[in-house]
Amino acid sequence: MTLFEQLQPYSDILFDLDNTIYDECEYDRGAFYSVCRDVMKLDEAASVNWTQWLIQRKAEKGKGYPYLFNEFLEVSAGDVTVADIVTAYNRYDCAALFSAPSLLGLLQTLVRSGKRLFLFTNGHEARQLRKIEALGIGGLMSGVYIASPERPETSLKPDPSGFLSFHNKFKFVTPVMVGDDITSDKGFSDNAGIPFIHFRFGETSA
Repeated sequence: MTLFEQLQPYSDILFDLDNTIYDECEYDRGAFYSVCRDVMKLDEAASVNWTQWLIQRKAEKGKGYPYLFNEFLEVSAGDVTVADIVTAYNRYDCAALFSAPSLLGLLQTLVRSGKRLFLFTNGHEARQLRKIEALGIGGLMSGVYIASPERPETSLKPDPSGFLSFHNKFKFVTPVMVGDDITSDKGFSDNAGIPFIHFRFGETSA
């Protein structure tokens, strides 16, 4: 059964962003390359090689792994700080996501069929907003909740506080959560008491 078919019983569809609406590697590839070239001042070949190393290491450790850039500096013998790298990663201009594969067509179809769409994502606020703009999905969302470590008034998934806040505001009727991560996304839906659809972009039929 396709994702579109699974979503038919629901009126209010809550989407995760990274690895659900698009493949996060599309962002990481450009952001990691920018770190290598602009922050580390590596040449083209080295930037490409270390970008691939970062992508593979993140895949091995998981997207929430907190020491990715620490390891990178250790093995690459870089003379910059982790803070320098994190800042560059968060500030990456991800305009290239405009042409990246995504669920844009499906989201447009869902809106035309009368569904209300919402986005619930964890991450650096400015970075996530740039992704949403580049992917062209912001105008399709009835609401966007970004749970960001630098915004203490927000609560990271799987904490259901964001759901409760939006439920009070938007009066969900038959909500469902769609996401790729069992810990944060399914945990979020379980804590909120709503159904969950496990979907990872590129691995499941839309």
